[in-house]
Amino acid sequence: MVLTESGEKAYGFFVEQLQFQALDSFASVLSWGPVVKPVHFLRFLAGLLLVLAPFCGDPSLADIDNELVRKQQGIIREIRNAERDNDFNKQYSLLMELRDLTLYREHERKVIGIEEIDFYARDLELAMDFSVDQMELAQEEWNTRRQAEICLKFHDNTNAVKHQRRSLKLCEQLFGEKSFKSTCARLALAQAIFLSKANLDDGIAVAEQARQRFDELGVAESENCVETQLVLVYLYAEQDQNEKAIEAGEQSIRILEKMQYSKSSTYTKLTGVLADVLNQQKKHDQALRYAMKGRTNSSPQKGGDANDYFRLLKESGRARMGLEDHEKACQEYEYLIYRVNDETGFPEDKRLEYLEEYAGVLKKIGNDERLGYIESKIAKLKNESQDNELPEVEKSRYSN
Repeated sequence: MVLTESGEKAYGFFVEQLQFQALDSFASVLSWGPVVKPVHFLRFLAGLLLVLAPFCGDPSLADIDNELVRKQQGIIREIRNAERDNDFNKQYSLLMELRDLTLYREHERKVIGIEEIDFYARDLELAMDFSVDQMELAQEEWNTRRQAEICLKFHDNTNAVKHQRRSLKLCEQLFGEKSFKSTCARLALAQAIFLSKANLDDGIAVAEQARQRFDELGVAESENCVETQLVLVYLYAEQDQNEKAIEAGEQSIRILEKMQYSKSSTYTKLTGVLADVLNQQKKHDQALRYAMKGRTNSSPQKGGDANDYFRLLKESGRARMGLEDHEKACQEYEYLIYRVNDETGFPEDKRLEYLEEYAGVLKKIGNDERLGYIESKIAKLKNESQDNELPEVEKSRYSN
């Protein structure tokens, strides 16, 4: 996910910074809407989630506030406005202001580093000499990305993919295949493909191309690379390429820790997804380790972020069951149910899903007394929601 343009409404995966209302709406999309995995991601995530702005980097990575982050975000918003106006000279001037601000502060948390700034500057230096025809194509590219954003907002993921493909083609034509714009466009396309759940191998291919380009530039320790790795985790897992998903996830977590983003919502999301994949592979020791890392670094959340925290509780319970630590497994599920009940407006289908999973655990270990109580809660919940039945949707094993 890039520094996206979707925070004003949920699932505008990409308009400015995701706010609480956007996260809450996004949580509803994850629960009721077409199947998506938590990518953003992606805020990537959640609010996954596509790359529709000039900078790569997930707003959720910048949700740990500091002076440098605040100032960078302010300049980046101005750059986005200049991009909308097709004013490359102003974009370049603002980018140099951003560079001056960031220089010699490489050890601080930031939205974007010097390497990425210099990478993007090459595109703008080229664009300042565009012909009239090229300027028209540049405006078309921006309009195309806006169309992709609108499609995502209305969950028209198929057309979002179509618009992102056109955006990538225009970026390659204007800036070159290895440009910053083209690399971000590949990441955006990979995320759109993931959400569409079609041609996922193509999504893996374009995401791997983006990762390779970031590696070539020596910017592996960057938000751009984290977001590339993140979408690859989801795509690999969806295609049952679990070893690759684990490798990409572990690498992303190491990068986030080195970047001092262990307290970010992206870290919470990623540790939960990685724990899920590891549990699926019956690597329960590792799953529990990552679930606990996520819980240690994130306090219990409300609203949209609560889904990622609940995932950590669920995966902790699953891991402990896999390790045959039944007592602690039940404690994890009991706490999960307690927290879910305490969450106002939490979707009934997800509440039911957690209760039914816990009932299965109790049945397996033979705790009939507690099972009877949980089954009574399940029956009551089903009766209450009978009159408000929603259509059945396919569930991804990585959706919250």
